Amino acid sequence: MNLSSVLSWCRQQSWKNVAGTSLALLMLTAVPASALVLNGTWSIVNRQSGGAPRAIITGDGADENPLTVDMGDTRLVANPSRTMTSVVVARRTFRVEPLSGTGRNAGEQIEFARSFSTDVNGGTVVVSSTIIPPRGLRISPFVGTSRASRSFGENKAVNRFLKAGNYTLLVTITYVKRKGGFWDNSTSGSPHSFSLASI
Repeated sequence: MNLSSVLSWCRQQSWKNVAGTSLALLMLTAVPASALVLNGTWSIVNRQSGGAPRAIITGDGADENPLTVDMGDTRLVANPSRTMTSVVVARRTFRVEPLSGTGRNAGEQIEFARSFSTDVNGGTVVVSSTIIPPRGLRISPFVGTSRASRSFGENKAVNRFLKAGNYTLLVTITYVKRKGGFWDNSTSGSPHSFSLASI
């Protein structure tokens, strides 16, 4: 079917038929949903010592975003007065498609967000997030240490233009509590959440 036959058909139809057909064709046209493609699943290391509660991790499937990590409440385990450590390392590869720009400038605006809230007494919370290679998207780590009862938390989003290519997001969460202290990331706090989005 050539252009002249399409135009001839359009002249013979009512405007409603032409509009409806045009809308249907537009909806069938392949349009990329996002320039951000998450590869595979999250690779997770979940280690505890001293009887610390095992971190509960959700959103680690192939299509799941965000990743949620609940570090638990040390007051709910046997021997809560012991020194405890919990470390979670999560790694996810992703690709930025060249949807905007051309040549060496092709890429997309990407947003990385993380949030959490934790009550700590006599302990330390360290949260680091790194995109490799960084290419301008630097994410400062969160470090909180407390000898007395205190709430730590953050709700942070960083966005930058990333050139088209392959990347790795590396997230590390470390909780340490001394004897007699505690951390609570689930009962009175809110779990850690990490997400990547094309904006």
